[in-house]
Formats: sequence, C-alpha cells, structure tokens
Amino acid sequence: VIPAVIADKYGAPLMQDMDGNGKMDIVIPSCSGIDKNTNTCGESKIVILYNGPCHTNTAEECPLHMNNCEEFELKFEKFEFNKFEHNNMKYGFLSYDMKKDIYDSKFMLRAADVDSDGLIDLVGILNYQNSHQQSVIFTNIEDTSENIGGRSFNPTWRDDLVLNSDQTATYEPYAVAPVDALGKGTVQFFIIGRKPNDPKDFSLTFLAPKDMLDMFWLKVSVLCYKCENSSTTTIGANFFYFTTGLTGKDQVGYMSQSTSLTSFSLQAPYMLFGLGQQANYIEYIRVAYRNTNISQQKTVDKYQFDQLVPNAQVFAIPLESMWRLVLMIVPGKTMWQTLLVLGICCLVCIIIILILHIKEKKEDEREKRKFNAKFNFDAM
Repeated sequence: VIPAVIADKYGAPLMQDMDGNGKMDIVIPSCSGIDKNTNTCGESKIVILYNGPCHTNTAEECPLHMNNCEEFELKFEKFEFNKFEHNNMKYGFLSYDMKKDIYDSKFMLRAADVDSDGLIDLVGILNYQNSHQQSVIFTNIEDTSENIGGRSFNPTWRDDLVLNSDQTATYEPYAVAPVDALGKGTVQFFIIGRKPNDPKDFSLTFLAPKDMLDMFWLKVSVLCYKCENSSTTTIGANFFYFTTGLTGKDQVGYMSQSTSLTSFSLQAPYMLFGLGQQANYIEYIRVAYRNTNISQQKTVDKYQFDQLVPNAQVFAIPLESMWRLVLMIVPGKTMWQTLLVLGICCLVCIIIILILHIKEKKEDEREKRKFNAKFNFDAM
C-alpha cells in the first residue's frame, strides 16, 4: 500500500535511493494553496515514500538490500519536508499550468549527488511571490530527529547558480539540470532561463561551482543490447554497486538510467555515483537492462563485474552471450597529490641515504688514517 499524498498539484515523481539502503524510493514534489492570480504555490512540500526505511528510534543496524534479484516485500513509509524559508521569506515551487502554457513543465525537482557523499541530493527552482526565482540545492543530510529514514534536507542558496551575466540578467531561472559536462565526476548545472514578459524566449547557461571538494566517484552508462558499435544508452537500465565506506561500513548505491524522456525531464544518459573521500576498491557492480526471469536458460539480462577502481567511467555493453566492460580512468586531484607526496618521500629517502653514505665514507677514511698512523713501516 502506497501512502496517500494530499495536495492541489503534484510534480513529476523521481525514483531514487534517497537513504542509501539499496532500495528505490519515490520522491514527489507537491504544491498546495495555489494563488490564482500569480499561479504560485502557497505551501510546497517534498514528499518521500521510503521503501523499507530504517528508523532512528531503534537500536538495530540498518540492513542494506544487496539487489541479488530475490523478491522482497514493498513497504512504503512517508516523510514530508516543508521548510522553504530563506531570509525570512517563504519560497515555493513553480506551479505549472500546461493548459495555458505548452512550455510549462511538471518537473519541479531533479536528482543528483551534488556533494559526492554517496547520497542523492535534489535541485529545483523556487519562487517568491511570483517576483523572484532562484536555483536551490536540497542537500541530503543526516537527521536523527526524523524517525523515518533518519534523513532530511538542507536548502542551499548558492550565489554561483544565479543568472547575473550581461546576456542572462533579464531571464528568470526556469529549470536546472545537473550534469557532468566536464567529465570529471563532479556535478555542474545547465540553467534554463525564461523571460517573464516573453514565455517563448529561453536562454541556456552553463554554471560550474568552484568550491566542490575532490571526491571519488563512479560513472556508469549501460548501452543498448547488441549495440557493440553504437553508443545508444538503454532506457530504464539498472545499476548497483557495493563497496566499503570511509568508516569501514558497507556502502551501496542503486540507480536507474533515463527513467523519464518527456519534455524538460533533462536527464543525463548516465548514472553518476559519489563515493566520498575514500579510495577503496569497488567490490562489485551489478548491471541489468531488463527484468526477466528465464528458468533453466542462460540469460545476459544482468551481470556482475568484480573489483573496479574509483574515479572511473564505466560503459557496460550487453552482447549476444556475454557483457563487455569498457573502463576509462580519470585521475583526480587526490591521485596527483598522492603521487606528489610519494615523490617527495622518495626524494627525502634518497637524500638521507646519500648523507649516510657520505658519512660512512668519511668514517672509513678516518679509520684508515688512524691505522696508517699506528703501523710501523720502518720495521717492515
């Protein structure tokens, strides 16, 4: 049974693993108390239907779902987030009206691991009394006060996501799409702007935050079946990984590729996972491009690859009777810093060895002179 979500309007739902337990949750943005004059949301909420969540009021450790294709019971529990205030002003989602405006979009939120900590964050456009719109990141944070799921959001109002250039200053942000356009495993943003007085006039701006920490990551694309010479990605392909986190605990991630292709969905054709500041090997990954169960027959619908390195872009290609894995390693700042430290350590060791060698050579010469001074050459 899926819990009811009461609202006047609903945004397009997202399917994401929000609490990092290996199960797909449902994220529903909702809008209530709509002002008919300004078409703005009086009360906005982010509703998460957690799939088998943990509870903070129990001492039991949260079990992780390992996605080994075994059936499990669907049990959803509801969590609501409605704290949209900023500088004593109450913001809300953009309320769509597709009957009057063919460009209006139901996608109030989009998902990405912005801070690369292994948990999915949300990004969206918020509006204040139909006079000011801004891109906002809802950072997924731990919150022990929330019993269901043990997580909440921290709205982050970033100045580097504002359209303030000469070309885009007259545009209001209308949609934000998180992408990895630079191929470095970090999240950048495409901001679609829209002129308030001309709804058909759009702009596209690329913004890359400058203060992103150097984290480890994994980027996966599942290509289409039997498309060995093509780069077409598979709609709805699933991916799961298992590794050990920075604190020594098990860490899993689960995501589905291109879950929606409708207008303004703005989904990237790959899955990007943040691994935090740990450089452990990824124990294994599991990929699947369709859900079938063929008894007593071999199938290549799903496959498992073992021992992958982080900071890698993975292309998983299902062929006729096997899977092909293409791995592209992208060294990050941490790797270069590690090489620099190792180089400095080697240089220091060489200097120490050289000093000891010179010191030992001088000691040998001193001992030789003492011996020659004591030896009676005349008697010889």
